[in-house]
Amino acid sequence: MTFTSDYFRGAQKIIMDLLQEVRPEILRYHGKVEFETKSDKSIVTHLDKELELKLKDVLSAYDSKVGFWGEEHGKEGSAKSYWLIDPIDGTEALVRGLPGVRNILTFIDNDQPVYALAYRLTTDDLFIAERGMPTTKNGKVVKLSDRPLHRSWLEFSVNMRLPAGYVMYQKLRPRVAGITVHRDFLEILEGSLEGLVVYKSPGKEWDYAPRALMIEGAGGAAANIGSDHYDFHNTDLLATSPVVFDEVHKLLSEAVKEVAPELAKQAQDNAS
Repeated sequence: MTFTSDYFRGAQKIIMDLLQEVRPEILRYHGKVEFETKSDKSIVTHLDKELELKLKDVLSAYDSKVGFWGEEHGKEGSAKSYWLIDPIDGTEALVRGLPGVRNILTFIDNDQPVYALAYRLTTDDLFIAERGMPTTKNGKVVKLSDRPLHRSWLEFSVNMRLPAGYVMYQKLRPRVAGITVHRDFLEILEGSLEGLVVYKSPGKEWDYAPRALMIEGAGGAAANIGSDHYDFHNTDLLATSPVVFDEVHKLLSEAVKEVAPELAKQAQDNAS
């Protein structure tokens, strides 16, 4: 089956009807919801679990042939064409009463992200990306920042306990105006931040596939670190405005290469 813009417009209406319906309840819990800690040490609320099931129900009714891969309830149905579901992206922000709370769905077809929807329910803003079309916010095409590297702020989701992660920080920090953690990635699409760096983060496909697609659709660039292309199954990711992409990608790739001999020696020592 060919998934057309009309198909996604139909799905979008169904998704947004549901999200608008549940929004008041989620906002009532904003800053005061109980949570559980999962095995990966991330947190989850009853709202995450319930909303994922509701999204699957309405999308199954729309098209029973597609599958699902949700953060809370796993895989179901077709592995060729399916929805990646992050029912509440920013659960920590929800618990703390911060604004970066989003509902995100991404459609995967033939192992490629082709459509993404991100709804920031705290501000009632809807972001849409479709492969080959410009990313929009509330129906208007977004524009990325054109700030140069020395004026850039980058979201930095990097494990600095690892040698390569620490070297990335050492190389990048003197070259940029700021490195941020736990900001709202939608601020990149609004021109407030210049991009996103992810390395050995606990995030998964449902976190980063939509980020890459949306930034690319806004005229930005996305690639796995050390690569010239993007595979959404590899969550080591750089996605930025085109102004800073090449220089940042070079610095990050250099960091990985610098520590490679040390890591190889460690592996050899551990094996002996």
